[in-house]
Amino acid sequence: MKKLNILLTSFIALFIFVACSNDDDHIKLNEGNLISPTLTEFESQQDFVVTASTNQKDVIGNIKWTEASFGINSPVTYAIVADTLESMATEVQITTFSTFDEKQDITIEMLNGAASSMTKESKPVKLYVAVKAYLGTTGDLAALYTAVKSVSFTCYFFNPKDPLYIVGDGLVGWGNDVANIGKDLQIFFANNSGKSDLIYTYTGFFHGGKGLKFPTLAGDWEKAYGTNGATLVPNGGGDYTTPATDGLYTLTANLNTLSVSMTPYTGETKTYTSIGIVGDAANGWPGDDNITDIEMTQVVAHVWVATDVDLKGDKVMKFRAEKKWDTNWGAPDEQELPFALGRPNGADIKISKSGKYYIALNDLTGHYAIILADDLPKKKD
Repeated sequence: MKKLNILLTSFIALFIFVACSNDDDHIKLNEGNLISPTLTEFESQQDFVVTASTNQKDVIGNIKWTEASFGINSPVTYAIVADTLESMATEVQITTFSTFDEKQDITIEMLNGAASSMTKESKPVKLYVAVKAYLGTTGDLAALYTAVKSVSFTCYFFNPKDPLYIVGDGLVGWGNDVANIGKDLQIFFANNSGKSDLIYTYTGFFHGGKGLKFPTLAGDWEKAYGTNGATLVPNGGGDYTTPATDGLYTLTANLNTLSVSMTPYTGETKTYTSIGIVGDAANGWPGDDNITDIEMTQVVAHVWVATDVDLKGDKVMKFRAEKKWDTNWGAPDEQELPFALGRPNGADIKISKSGKYYIALNDLTGHYAIILADDLPKKKD
């Protein structure tokens, strides 16, 4: 464990130059004047499991430390740092403070964010945590550490699958450009958002005997899947031909196996005249003063789309039909975005980040897609 990370000159001294009126002024650190911070409190839950539906804002512990000294009159920054190595050789910085001797909360988000950024997968980990005190802006010149504590838990790494488009006269039309996202250029749904399961699905009305292709970038035909029979061909291939008869079908594209298929939809159907978005992530909840649903547009039978929708982070939303609660859709138990298989009367859908969103709902299956507009894949100019 690196208790002390000080760059020394051959005389065991470090010179840090600071901005001032005289460029020749500098501050000298003497190793004998250094006092490392000390942990006075550290408590954390152990052996917990983080999943997609875990509320990562939950507080699971606390940490407190004493003052560090570099022997000079200069501001000190304190950072909670973590590593999967006890040596702290690859540490990541979780958060910073300008004060000491104040108890600070430890949240699931702090620990899981650090662990998942290093493991890049969901797995059991032992995370080592310490407080680092340093001068300057980065801590590269002078840094002092507390003792190291460990927390064991199963971290959750979220690696979302990318959106996949559908275009062609077998569905709407052949407009493969950014302006056509949500129109000719439809976006597949999926049962979940994990990248390990690259299965996409779209249930709606298809025109018989027509063509489809599956772009990965809006506006780029070269980055589109074509087909050779029932096989998907990356960046090539011909048009996929829909069944001969118009009707409701489920289109499935499996990028793991590079296969594509269409099967008739035989489930229950119900027609709605309107579907809207409600919740404090949107305009508010019905019953609030002057609150109205954000109306969605039915582009394909049973598929509703709204683009450039302003949503608020750390808030929730739901879908409902006919501006009533008789028919509504919410989240499954394991919440993820951008894709999910929603449930009738399900839980509120959690929105973590504020911004403009592309939102789609399938009223036959309950699938929904809630995608930040900036995350929609587009061809670069």
